[in-house]
Amino acid sequence: MMIASMLIFKGLKNLHLGIGTVGNFLTIGMIGAAVWMAAFIYAKTLKRKDLGKSTFLMFSWMQVFTAAGFAFSHGANDIANAVGPFAAIMDVLRTGEIGSESPVPAVAMLTFGIALIVGLWFIGKEVIQTVGTNLAEMHPASGFTSELAFLIS
Repeated sequence: MMIASMLIFKGLKNLHLGIGTVGNFLTIGMIGAAVWMAAFIYAKTLKRKDLGKSTFLMFSWMQVFTAAGFAFSHGANDIANAVGPFAAIMDVLRTGEIGSESPVPAVAMLTFGIALIVGLWFIGKEVIQTVGTNLAEMHPASGFTSELAFLIS
């Protein structure tokens, strides 16, 4: 529910989807109910199996969602840090004046988004390996909690 809240209230608010606050909270509630139901069913099927292995599997699946939210948040911040100054420079070159706001062309957003994906494609694996094993070895439960803590802050 925290990840859904972050996406709806931070990430998707600029799309102006026309969904009100009540609709947003209902969407978050439905997502939370669906995740709870899936976890409940999954836990019932693993009831008689090894508790350690079952916990490991549950947290590894939950970590996929926190990693996706973390990647969305981090990528949006990186793109904003790169596009903001670029848009300001382009606005100054176009108008000859420094304004308090600069429009960001869709082509610039697309170009910077593709550049981020290409950068992650080429060096992402090495960075993840360094952080995941060489810096500190983490298990799914500790990875999930650290990613969720970062998303909430």
